[in-house]
Formats: sequence, C-alpha cells, structure tokens
Amino acid sequence: MTTKINLTCRMCGRIVTIAVEDREIRNWRNGMLIQYAFPNLTSAEREMLISHICSACFDKMFREDLIDE
Repeated sequence: MTTKINLTCRMCGRIVTIAVEDREIRNWRNGMLIQYAFPNLTSAEREMLISHICSACFDKMFREDLIDE
C-alpha cells in the first residue's frame, strides 16, 4: 500500500509530499539504511525524510562558493 507523507521544511516552511510504500517505511524504521529502504526516492526526498530540510534550503546551507578550496 502506498502512503503519501506531507513534510514541512524546518527552514522555509515549504510542504513536500512524498509517496512511499508501507513496507519501505517499515524497513527504514527497523534499521535499514534509507537509500536501500527507499530506492525509488531521490536523494533530496530522502534528505527531507531525515532532516526535514528541503532541497532548496539544503543547497543554500551548503553552497559550493562558500567552501574553502
């Protein structure tokens, strides 16, 4: 069964809806690594599940031009 999860970004308040299978949620909660539990999600969607930070805010936090070379 597929479940739609609404997640709110803790930085900007943007709401992201992610569709996942119940077995995927169960696998993740039981300790499976997120990339294996949700193989069909993008890395941005998985990050949203983990940290509740959307991809736009994540990119702002870790802008490449701020990294010392």
